[in-house]
Amino acid sequence: MNIFKKVAGLFPAPKTQADNATRIYARCNHCGETLTARVNSTNDLSRTDEGGYFARKVLIGNRRCFRRIEVNLHFDPARHPTRREISGGVFISEAEYRAERD
Repeated sequence: MNIFKKVAGLFPAPKTQADNATRIYARCNHCGETLTARVNSTNDLSRTDEGGYFARKVLIGNRRCFRRIEVNLHFDPARHPTRREISGGVFISEAEYRAERD
């Protein structure tokens, strides 16, 4: 079994996706359900004409009303979030999301 450890040591550990991700926390305007989504800044972004990036996520709950919450995120050329818009819900903090889920 020691040979497997030696072979595994030859390959570097994969990067975690958390390093290049932005989390979204939202509450539905209609039923109050809290939702979360993850935007991977490597794979989920589309380039804009201005040189920045853009991502659109649609959140749909699974507990109460199934209404759509649309989130638009804007990023600068370095892929850092600069602006966010939401329709059908409101943004909440991670602490509010966790408190609601516990």
